[in-house]
Amino acid sequence: MRFACVPLKIVTAEAEYTDDGTLELLRKSRGQRSALDTVLRSMAERGYAGGRVRIAHCQAREGADMLRFMLLDAWPGADVQIAPTRGLGSFYAESGGLMIGFEG
Repeated sequence: MRFACVPLKIVTAEAEYTDDGTLELLRKSRGQRSALDTVLRSMAERGYAGGRVRIAHCQAREGADMLRFMLLDAWPGADVQIAPTRGLGSFYAESGGLMIGFEG
């Protein structure tokens, strides 16, 4: 299962660790809709084809619901579940953010 953290604030950045341990900026997006479009594109690039998706939100139910709708629109058979973050997950997601895990 792959994971991503997406703060749904004004500017969202997607980054990835390189083999030498540095963080490489992949994309930046502005606004919630643009951030969620970026998430969908990134999932498809990483091989997502309509399997399981787990979305944890930190005071961002609206953003989680919007992502679920977008996922089901693109992949009607997707198994998408939403839950609030708890404990340490809330720290990493930050208020207004999402943590997303997916496979297949």
